[in-house]
Amino acid sequence: MKLITENNIESSAIEQFQSLGWVYIHALAITPGAEQSIHSFLGNTLL
Repeated sequence: MKLITENNIESSAIEQFQSLGWVYIHALAITPGAEQSIHSFLGNTLL
């Protein structure tokens, strides 16, 4: 029996959203100070 982990669920959800046209960007790539940052501080929320 395959163990279900948080990582399995997260990966599956990301794949499903990408199949619907959503773009996935890892959080570390968009945090303040990062090269592709779209936030000026961590209080901003993006869904």
